[in-house]
Amino acid sequence: MARIVIPTDTIPYDQLKEEIDYWFNSEDRRNLAFLEAICQAFQNRMREYYKAGDTLTDRSQRLEEIRQALVEIGFKRGEHTFTIAAGKCVGGGSPTGGVCP
Repeated sequence: MARIVIPTDTIPYDQLKEEIDYWFNSEDRRNLAFLEAICQAFQNRMREYYKAGDTLTDRSQRLEEIRQALVEIGFKRGEHTFTIAAGKCVGGGSPTGGVCP
């Protein structure tokens, strides 16, 4: 296969490093890492709670409790609701990707 050289803009190393450092040290990056950490911690606790059930019936009830608690969580921004709950949106229709129109 032939190699194609595509001309690109040259960015000075110092500027490139500064942009990369800014992205890695950005507040958004820290916030997203925090969200991932607390979600992981919560997921670990949900697993512990589920596994603490003595019988399959008990674990099934715990699973339903966890599911119900999670689908009741929602965040609203303007007309959009962000949730993992399936079903109908307030204005009708179904959520797409966890977002109600």
